[in-house]
Amino acid sequence: MFNILSANNMKKIVHLTDLANLPLSSNQQRLWILSQQDKSDPSYNIHMAYHLEGEINVETLNKSLELIFEKQFALFSVFRQRDGVPCINIIPKPVLVELIDFSGLPSQSAREEILSFAGEKSRIPFDLENGPLYRTYLLKESDKSWFFCMTIHHIIFDGFSRRLFVQELSRIYSNLTLGINESLKPLKFQSYDFVALEKEAISPENEKKNAEYWKENLKDCPPELKFPYDFPRSNNPTGLGSKELIQISRELSKKLRTLSLEMNTSVFKTLLSILGILFNKSTGVNDICIGIPVSNRRSKDSFKAFGFFVDTLPVRLVIDEGNDLRKHISYSTEVFKKTLQYSLPFDKIVGAANPERIPGLNPFFQICFSWINNFTIPMDLGGITGKRITVPKGVSSFDITFSMWENGDFIEGEIEYNHDILKRETIIRL
Repeated sequence: MFNILSANNMKKIVHLTDLANLPLSSNQQRLWILSQQDKSDPSYNIHMAYHLEGEINVETLNKSLELIFEKQFALFSVFRQRDGVPCINIIPKPVLVELIDFSGLPSQSAREEILSFAGEKSRIPFDLENGPLYRTYLLKESDKSWFFCMTIHHIIFDGFSRRLFVQELSRIYSNLTLGINESLKPLKFQSYDFVALEKEAISPENEKKNAEYWKENLKDCPPELKFPYDFPRSNNPTGLGSKELIQISRELSKKLRTLSLEMNTSVFKTLLSILGILFNKSTGVNDICIGIPVSNRRSKDSFKAFGFFVDTLPVRLVIDEGNDLRKHISYSTEVFKKTLQYSLPFDKIVGAANPERIPGLNPFFQICFSWINNFTIPMDLGGITGKRITVPKGVSSFDITFSMWENGDFIEGEIEYNHDILKRETIIRL
């Protein structure tokens, strides 16, 4: 994931101390509007699950979570209207952690039931008005085998927040285990302070220039990917999806890294180019638009806060089938460079380009590619290592999302896909 702006030249932001009627960022407003259109849609649920092998102190885990929520109190957000305008209200409540014991089941049955339970809970929509906007479970498989599962709405959380959460929980639990008291220094920056940063991020002159770029860049961009879907789109999408794991072989991973070095580019941009070629081959269309998440954290303090900062920018690749791979990579690298150079919040890009709108369809792109740094950081609770696991059945925000990262010698990832329109067999072939 990529950060797009430096805050070096920004004015100092005054931290808001009110807990009621706080403003929404532009992306939070977008998710709020989507939630009003369909309150049963779970597609913006973020889920994480870790398998912990060792004896967990449940009381210490509960205390650790309480301390995290007390520090990151934007997790207590609910979204309500005031005079027709959506606002954030912070309403602290006891942190809810549900402990469920599966240890009475046969070992194989217990594991299957746990994964099924985790997937089922990850698909339940949230009530943005009343909250809470998270669900946390500790699932016991045996005295020395536990699963920590958490689902949280994207409107208050993002991928970087997930990594930060794992680091915070690991540190606090380990310190409490050692008898080290946690000093809860208040954060200088909470997620709702981002609204002020967002307004300061770009001058009116640059915003106008960037809007002109997107208006021209996305002119006549196909509104829908002509992918050979298995089923027609429904007027009532469920938001449900599944995941398939990817692991590129050690040999091929090495070749991709070597090629990227030779091209003076990153593995991400090399894979972006290959993804464009892949969809060109599978659709027969050379005009491919891919959504790329950028972290969008614009100040040093924002890297310490949970919240929905991430934005997803459209990268439009017009594939020239006469070019070899190296030319594709050079081209994709330049396109992505301009995407960052002229970045705007997604809703402003939509406003500038004014695309054809199709109900139930994301503007410009229906496929997403997320490159995640340090994704495989384990959860470490006082020496008890928690390995991240993939729960196969969950939700899907886009038709297809590729999430990729580096893990030692390997490049790995997941393909998340929309159940409504795609079969597992199609994704496997892809």
